[in-house]
Amino acid sequence: MPRRCHLIRICTFLLFLLGFAFFPRTVHGQGGFELQTNEVQATFPEEIVFSLEALVPGPIASVELRYGVERVACSETVSRVMPELDEEAQQPGQILVQWTWELRRSGSVPPQARIWWQWHLATEDGESWTSPMAWFTVEDDRYTWKSEMQGDITVYWYHGSREFGRAMLQVAVEAQARLTADPGAGLEQPVHIFFYADPEALKGAMLFAQDWTGGVAFPDYYTILIAAGPENQEWGASTVAHELMHLVVRQLSFNCAAGLPRWLDEGLAVWAEGGMDEYQQELLEQAIAEDSLLSLRAINSSFSAHAQRASLAYAQGYSVVNFLLERYGRERMLELLAVFRQGATYDGALQQVYGLDLDGVENLWRAEIGAAPRPTSAAPASPSPVPTRALWGQATAVPTVTASPSTTAEDTPAPPTETPAITAAAAAAGPTASPAATAAAAATAEATATGQPLARPTPIGGFVEAGSGAGWLWYLAGGGAAGIVLVIAVAVICLRRR
Repeated sequence: MPRRCHLIRICTFLLFLLGFAFFPRTVHGQGGFELQTNEVQATFPEEIVFSLEALVPGPIASVELRYGVERVACSETVSRVMPELDEEAQQPGQILVQWTWELRRSGSVPPQARIWWQWHLATEDGESWTSPMAWFTVEDDRYTWKSEMQGDITVYWYHGSREFGRAMLQVAVEAQARLTADPGAGLEQPVHIFFYADPEALKGAMLFAQDWTGGVAFPDYYTILIAAGPENQEWGASTVAHELMHLVVRQLSFNCAAGLPRWLDEGLAVWAEGGMDEYQQELLEQAIAEDSLLSLRAINSSFSAHAQRASLAYAQGYSVVNFLLERYGRERMLELLAVFRQGATYDGALQQVYGLDLDGVENLWRAEIGAAPRPTSAAPASPSPVPTRALWGQATAVPTVTASPSTTAEDTPAPPTETPAITAAAAAAGPTASPAATAAAAATAEATATGQPLARPTPIGGFVEAGSGAGWLWYLAGGGAAGIVLVIAVAVICLRRR
């Protein structure tokens, strides 16, 4: 056989491999649907834009986007929106559609949050197709991050040396070991801790942040944001313990019926970081002397947005928690959190564990610290959101709350959403669910009525539920056909040259 035929055969084989590798990877679905573009673009932390381009067998009657966030929630998070179809969206045999998730309507989503989405198309002739489920990880791309990981904790920072990051990681690992030593307190998911160089950078990573915000916990996502660098490393270390305690307490007490009392949650967080600072101690002593302590019922659901009043609430929360720990021990406190996990009321949980309702606990604590008895006319104050941790070095700053989508014991409720996916299912989803989670209750009811399965997130990244599964078959067939044509052509040439 001529040497030239050998060379041609080698070239043919190489061309076949190249054709197989670069053959267009269009995903083919049922009935002539072909997915050409399916992508997400995010402008952190403001919005997330979903874009779809697909070939379709006929005019489209409806387009539905289904999406959700991977996080701890009371029910499955499935949001559904119906983007409007204008003349530009539909071209002959093709559809171009885009929808923007405006996070100001639902609340902040932290870095490293994982979002899934998929499209559902229906033609006027009754044909339908659902795209593969895809995943997207939210990133704060304003900075170039460095990271260090040990065990289930990863710290991220962009300001400071590698030594700073390693020091903060060690602080977090030691705090986690100390805070999770009790039975059942071990954190069940990996923790992400982000260190921003200054408060302004931290506030730029959130929506609805208070001016004095210095640290924020997103317990639903096991994510923490802190404004700390090498210049205030000691404050950053104490804040790590504070915010980690929020994650531990949330996990130990999470339920879908009611949140944890604010004074208890924040009191435990202050206890975890080592106790009150000098300013808070002075506020507490002054309030005792002037008989101006806040009623515990007034700080059950939220703290005042007023800096000094909120700082007093944190001081009182720590003082009550410390009193309960010293008098009754850690076992009783763990039992209290377990009772709250069962959905007990404030008074019911305290009565079951300590034999006293909330007013009884307050009177006992007041007697212990030498304060006047609780006023019988004490009434709850109007709830007002605050951040979870005050800025370092700011005497009048207030520890406060994140403005995340969830309304957990340490999170601020987001403004009412106008997203079409959010329904009136808040009661079914529970008060600790996000606006997106409340949609899950409605989605579940819809699925039950129609017999259609809900879209479910998966811990595995990439595509799942690939429609009919025909996409790869078409890919293989196309590559194989190209190779066969080349092989036949080479065979014909070689036969003619013999």
